[in-house]
Amino acid sequence: MALPRVRVVTLNAALGPLDYRVPDGMAVEPGSVVVAPLGPRQLIGVAWEADRLKTEEVGDNRLRPLAGLVDVPPVPAPLRRLCEWTADYYLSPLAAVLRMVMPSSAALAGPRTMIEYRATGETPARLTPQREQASPPTPRSARP
Repeated sequence: MALPRVRVVTLNAALGPLDYRVPDGMAVEPGSVVVAPLGPRQLIGVAWEADRLKTEEVGDNRLRPLAGLVDVPPVPAPLRRLCEWTADYYLSPLAAVLRMVMPSSAALAGPRTMIEYRATGETPARLTPQREQASPPTPRSARP
């Protein structure tokens, strides 16, 4: 029985398509945006149809598992065909064209945690010069 595998085009134009093993419980379809391990790094890539991108066949025992699946809609088939055509027409790496149609990796990372602070009106027990400068002035009515 062959392991489920997927061909991935990373957003690194120096690399060709790479094959990865799909971990149990992960549903990857062509066009899915995935996180692929490459050495100590993790790269964003798009799952592609294996028959459309030829590469040297690698044994199942040498495949690394995908690191994750990015929670964004898959790249539609017509847009993948346009990327292939553009890469062929302009003699450009497919990854370079794909990078132009994908949002930035910062947009794929998801929302960031934002910490907000609220003034309580209490003075800290140890008031450093920096805290004293940053604290709002005490109203005249509250001064002794």
